[in-house]
Amino acid sequence: MSIEKGIQKFADKWVKNMQEKVPVRTGTLKRSLKSIDRPQPLIEMVYYGQYVDGGTKYMSAQPFIDPTFDETFKEMADVLPEEIFKQIELAFDKTFQ
Repeated sequence: MSIEKGIQKFADKWVKNMQEKVPVRTGTLKRSLKSIDRPQPLIEMVYYGQYVDGGTKYMSAQPFIDPTFDETFKEMADVLPEEIFKQIELAFDKTFQ
């Protein structure tokens, strides 16, 4: 399995997990969560998803990104090779730090 295919498989599972845990008021954020595989794997959501996850001075945080990442990471541990996990961790740290 190539690294890109492994990351895409992880991203697909992560999106499913986020869709199950994301807080829903109108459903727009939940519907916007997508896993895209071209030209490289990535996850897409409406811009305010980060504010729902981290909170603002007007609303408390409702974390769904980190918890579902950790959950997906544990679920996929037996499925994907370790090299792919290293690439996933690097990409996640680069994006969310």
